[in-house]
Amino acid sequence: MRFRQARTAVGLLVPALVTFIGCASHTTRPPVMQVVRLQTPTRPANEIPSARLPIKPRPPELVPTTQIEPCVFRGSLLTSGDLYAQPTDGERIVELIGNDAILLERIELPTVRGGRAKVVVASPIQIEAYMDQNEKVLQIDKRIDVVPGHAWLDPRTLVHASFRYGETAEVSLRFSKGTSPLEFVKAVSCTDLSLRYKYFPKLQPIGDPIYLQAERISIHESAGGREVAAIPSGENFARVWVWPIETKPGWLHVEGNEEFHFNRFSLQNSTRNQLD
Repeated sequence: MRFRQARTAVGLLVPALVTFIGCASHTTRPPVMQVVRLQTPTRPANEIPSARLPIKPRPPELVPTTQIEPCVFRGSLLTSGDLYAQPTDGERIVELIGNDAILLERIELPTVRGGRAKVVVASPIQIEAYMDQNEKVLQIDKRIDVVPGHAWLDPRTLVHASFRYGETAEVSLRFSKGTSPLEFVKAVSCTDLSLRYKYFPKLQPIGDPIYLQAERISIHESAGGREVAAIPSGENFARVWVWPIETKPGWLHVEGNEEFHFNRFSLQNSTRNQLD
């Protein structure tokens, strides 16, 4: 009788021990390491193979801009510059270098003019910091007039955005010395802004360009009309490339996209035109 009871007790104990051991082995199992695939080079049969090198990892996928709150953005950002520990002054803690976009979990435009934007970087590092106000990290998503009807900024133009109020941001862009107007400042809806995540070339007209060279290229609203803008040129400045549209006595109707995009008349007699 006692033997039977002992045998029954052992029969009940064995499954319990197996279960316990299984649990213990599960919790002490080492973490799974990520497998790195190796690239196998294709070589002739008589050649001694060299060491296999891991495949270069692909850059992370670009994340489009989303506005998670009014004037608060998330997405990939292509930029280089400095990150600081404080919204004003303070020491530099990170220097961004390179051509790869970083992933921002959050970027808040400052509520004071000249302030730094607060950023939460998710990749390739994780840090909460402040971005220098001089960095142009936002681009406009639609055309914005510099001189209404005559000169404008194309979509994807990079601008400074250092002041927000409500759902609006004040954007600015300072042109080269001598340009008229010297600076562009305008309040725009934050829904018309997005993070810069790649390089975009300027929009250029179709056709063969020429260049205008003078101390100052005046842009007029019409042949003989008032001046609406001007672009510096001459020996101390780069050539101003333009696309001719039509010629009138003493005037040249041109389109160009140097400091800003324009489509107006320039005084032909005061400039030196050369074919490329």
